[in-house]
Amino acid sequence: MLTLKGSHDTGRVLTECGGDIQSVKLLYTLLLTTPGTPLIYCGDENGRQGANDPDCRRPMVWQQAQWHAELREHVRQLIALRRAHVELRRGIVHLRHADDRMVVYERCLGDARSLVVVNNTYVPNGISVPWMGEADAPWAGRLSGQGFRVSGGQLELSALAPRSTAVLRPAGARHAG
Repeated sequence: MLTLKGSHDTGRVLTECGGDIQSVKLLYTLLLTTPGTPLIYCGDENGRQGANDPDCRRPMVWQQAQWHAELREHVRQLIALRRAHVELRRGIVHLRHADDRMVVYERCLGDARSLVVVNNTYVPNGISVPWMGEADAPWAGRLSGQGFRVSGGQLELSALAPRSTAVLRPAGARHAG
């Protein structure tokens, strides 16, 4: 299944998000950590703008000074994670929590596990997710480096920055390629 957020027939992702880089980063985290084969329309990873057709068909800008470096780096890191961890490409999805502003899901394939957390609130937020796994096991954020811990049957996800995402793996886990 091909998954995409933009194409030559739609407004550019950044334009559709009203120029809000954080919204685009949230969308790309979802695109690159959920099932399917992701497609990123050329230039969207650099923050290319353009309204509906024909404005969305502007040519690629090759001058790096005109790229949105923070967005490009976020997408690059997500692609590297997806390549390095097979569960992010082929794993099944277990929804751990969902409400109107936060979602937590796990991607699993065999012993390989990743947990994706999306905080779509405008304030720092945290959540405790019931966890049936190794007690007192540390988990590490692969985008932020932030650490989390399982304690008392709960994975404590605290101090998540506003409008941010985290991709977590067991701290001692190796690449499962």
